[in-house]
Amino acid sequence: MTHTRKGLALVVLAGVIALGCNRRQVPQASTKPAEVLVAAPAQRLVTDYEEFTGKTDALNTVDIKPQVQGKLVAVNFRDGSVIRKGDVLALVEQAPYAADLESRKGMVLQNKANLTLAEQEYTRVQGLVNSGGATKEEMDQKRDALDQARGALSTSQAEELKAQVNYDYTTVHAPFDGRITRRLVDPGNIVMANSTVLASMVSEDPVFAYFDVDERTMLQLKNLSREGKIPTGWGLARRWYRPIPPVPVNLGLANEEGFPHPGVVNYVSPRVDTATGTPGAGAVRQPGDARGGACPGARPVRAVPGRTE
Repeated sequence: MTHTRKGLALVVLAGVIALGCNRRQVPQASTKPAEVLVAAPAQRLVTDYEEFTGKTDALNTVDIKPQVQGKLVAVNFRDGSVIRKGDVLALVEQAPYAADLESRKGMVLQNKANLTLAEQEYTRVQGLVNSGGATKEEMDQKRDALDQARGALSTSQAEELKAQVNYDYTTVHAPFDGRITRRLVDPGNIVMANSTVLASMVSEDPVFAYFDVDERTMLQLKNLSREGKIPTGWGLARRWYRPIPPVPVNLGLANEEGFPHPGVVNYVSPRVDTATGTPGAGAVRQPGDARGGACPGARPVRAVPGRTE
């Protein structure tokens, strides 16, 4: 029994050794060196930009007011419509001013006749004085009458001109191209001279954009301007004999990608706001660039070119 167990142990051990000797060795995978892409450094100009948020405003804004008093008889524009310079916007009753104008014209004709008579009288008396038929005192009186006639004619002509101006003022014209607001006074109401606002008008092209620049950025722009890296226009070299090159900017509205509207900075405030520490600046969008339909009061975002290096 003991010999049998030893025999089994030897057989099992021999089998294990045989299995260990028959196991194949797994070859190791070869490793390649990592590939690294190398590029030569390139030099090119890169422009830094400073972005600011502001609001747009019209180049021209005006309240439409009649310059004479009277009854408003007509309003010739539609609310919110586009208006051209010289268009008739409203009409004030003309009859009283037409009558006054005709009266002034009559006074001018009368004073012209009086002047002609005074000239004839003076010439006649002057001839009599030379021949001894009139005294010098009479000639002086005729000369005074002639001067009065001339003064009366000048006064009446001025009154006629004033009456003509008032008559022309009964027709209210648009002062420039733009868009008008809704009417504030209906026909039939009495309007006061230079007081009653009929509507308001704003120009649409070009459009101004106003924005505030922080003091740090303003100082940086001035330094870059001194170094010649950006155009001189940030409060430097302002002389009447030295025009300032325009500083280019790009403007964009809140619903636009990027800054598609070109413009130039045409104004920099000469002082810093003590409450905010920011000087104001203004840019005007180039005329004719009506993309985006920026209207006065819209809030665009604009980019101001900074350092180029």
